Amino acid sequence: MAIPAVPNPPVVIEVALPRPLRRTFDYALGSDAVVPSPGVRVRAPFGRSHVVGMVLGVQDSSPHELKTIERVIDDEPLLPPDLVDLARWLAGYYHHPIGDVVKTLLPVKARQGTEAVPVDEVVWRLAPDTSDADALLARAPTQRATFDRLRQLGATADAELGSLGITRQPLAALLAKGLVARTTVSPTCEVRDSEIEPT
Repeated sequence: MAIPAVPNPPVVIEVALPRPLRRTFDYALGSDAVVPSPGVRVRAPFGRSHVVGMVLGVQDSSPHELKTIERVIDDEPLLPPDLVDLARWLAGYYHHPIGDVVKTLLPVKARQGTEAVPVDEVVWRLAPDTSDADALLARAPTQRATFDRLRQLGATADAELGSLGITRQPLAALLAKGLVARTTVSPTCEVRDSEIEPT
């Protein structure tokens, strides 16, 4: 006589939802889904709507009847573990809904469930060979000042140029003279060449 197979209990995921309720919600994870880490966004049913929530952890069981998570949005956590812990602490200390706390930690697009796609960043740095700099910049004081500023700063993100007092025109002239290089880096790379000194 064959013994009937006992189905495995579902994996229970604790999720913070952006609702004005001071609690988390338990959801079942689909049988074919990979268990998400804390800090990963998920799309889950809530009443008649579907909302984007943040995984806070995995539990052994739940006393509630569970709905199933519709989709795990991120492959990697959007919030690191220390920020997930901070969100829990803030919610407890200030007696505020955890879902609202997590919501304030995320940019608008992330709250809406938009997939996080890394965007490459443009970085300016001195060219490998700048031995001609003195001759090429002898009659160009603005270009010389820009060249010296880049030498001092090291690799500099394009988005930071204005706040550092570097304008486009002398930078374009330096690029044409082969004294600076414009490169593209992934956002996970370190932009600065040198260590940043504490102040």
